[in-house]
Amino acid sequence: MRRNRVLTEAIRMERFEELYHEVEAGRLSCADVASCSPRHFLRLRDRYDEDGVDGLLDRRVGRVSRHRAADTEVEELTQL
Repeated sequence: MRRNRVLTEAIRMERFEELYHEVEAGRLSCADVASCSPRHFLRLRDRYDEDGVDGLLDRRVGRVSRHRAADTEVEELTQL
């Protein structure tokens, strides 16, 4: 994982924890959280409750896109 991606993930997780504690304390509602939609916040909250901070990691990082073209196809196109 790139360094800036790691840093972005760390900031995102830290910010979520701050918002999570504000919601739990009753100072904010899920609708007041400006960083994401209420539905997404509830999903993150459930993942956080189950797995802790590790549940907040972006699961897409490090995976190859299923829409990625095959190497042979890329070579054919570059030769054209």
